[in-house]
Amino acid sequence: MKLSKMISALLFGAILLFASLLDGTTTVTTAGTRVQLSATQILAVNVSIQAKAANTGVIYVGGPTISSSRGVALNAGDTLALLPMARHNEYYDLRSIWLDASVSGEGVTYAYRPR
Repeated sequence: MKLSKMISALLFGAILLFASLLDGTTTVTTAGTRVQLSATQILAVNVSIQAKAANTGVIYVGGPTISSSRGVALNAGDTLALLPMARHNEYYDLRSIWLDASVSGEGVTYAYRPR
């Protein structure tokens, strides 16, 4: 295969990969009141969650019992990457990822590759 065709094939593959990458934002309206990353079911192969750069407090990421004393703490700009699961037929449901915040009105941006 010619080099130009190989490069074209690689670029096309990269475009397909990024074309399937989706994103969103979630805000914790009231500090101390946990919210779901997504209100609707979204199945994802992998997820990256980043605390917004403008946040002044801490974002907590975890399950339905998340609080300021449980879960992963993210400061402004910090990212949590949830990698693909070991089994190829297991996915993250973005509804099952919960957030809380130490400051009302702060939140996260996230990117995911859908199932």
